[in-house]
Amino acid sequence: MKKVVCIGGGHCNCQVLKLLKKLIVEQKPGMPKVQLTLVSEGPRSYYSGMLPGSVAHNYKDSDIMVHLEPLAKWCQAEWIDSKVTKIEGDANKIHCSNGQVIDYDVLAVNVGSKTKHTNNVKGVWEHALTTRPINDLLPKNEKIEQRFKDEGIVPTVAICGAGAAGTELSFSFK
Repeated sequence: MKKVVCIGGGHCNCQVLKLLKKLIVEQKPGMPKVQLTLVSEGPRSYYSGMLPGSVAHNYKDSDIMVHLEPLAKWCQAEWIDSKVTKIEGDANKIHCSNGQVIDYDVLAVNVGSKTKHTNNVKGVWEHALTTRPINDLLPKNEKIEQRFKDEGIVPTVAICGAGAAGTELSFSFK
């Protein structure tokens, strides 16, 4: 039996789980038996493709949330709500903050990213809205929008570094 562990509940691993569920249910010829596990810190994740619409207030937060435990159950995967603290690649093990050590044959890591060099640039945390981690973006944006409304501020906005997704997100800010 192959042990496939997905770390992180972002949309990439959601698709990995969905594909593997299909292969497991259909039992493709030659497909080894697979044991799936999803490890993610927190029970929800946002679908990043819909973040611009949520920032623009076209969707509520709940419209773009992926509830990870029901997803794992639907995909016949074990659900572990914990932070991964260490990956031992040579030993095929991950260590979790809850004390669990999980063996794997295949590991899919989808933990998002962090905005580069934010700790090295003075003023970033005081004056910028970083988009990572994604699960923090919407609450941070709501707080900033409310502060601007309360103080009657119409901000001047500069977008620092953005590909297609960042450009789309920048258009969604009110």
